[in-house]
Amino acid sequence: MKLKFVIIFIFLAFLKVEYFHCQNDTIKGKIFSSISMKKPKGDIYIYIKGTSNGTISDQSGEFKLIPKTNMEIYLLEISVGNYPNLIYEYKSLWSKRKNPKSIVIEGKCEINKEKARKDWKNGTPKLYLNSGIVPIANTKADEKFEKKI
Repeated sequence: MKLKFVIIFIFLAFLKVEYFHCQNDTIKGKIFSSISMKKPKGDIYIYIKGTSNGTISDQSGEFKLIPKTNMEIYLLEISVGNYPNLIYEYKSLWSKRKNPKSIVIEGKCEINKEKARKDWKNGTPKLYLNSGIVPIANTKADEKFEKKI
């Protein structure tokens, strides 16, 4: 009777160890734009390259993705708005990190000093605002400024 109990106990302990060993990594990351060092505008889609296994980042650019198979290096395909798609190598040892892995996406800014100088010389200077907050109401000073333009 004791022998059966010991054998069953060893068998169950072995299954438990195998179960925990087979669990998949959790890929954690946070996406930043190289231009603003903040989350790029628009939805960020993250896929394991060559699969349909993917996710969408949250409002701060963070994501979690649980792969279906364990690998040493995961190739992530990251797609954001007008940024070119990025293939990123994510090492499985990073899944043990407390904080998500920072991933910077290279963006191309169409506005630069050369373009500004050209517009100024052509007599068509432009004022570009890079903000997400719009004023609720205009003041009289704002109206005067708008009339000058």
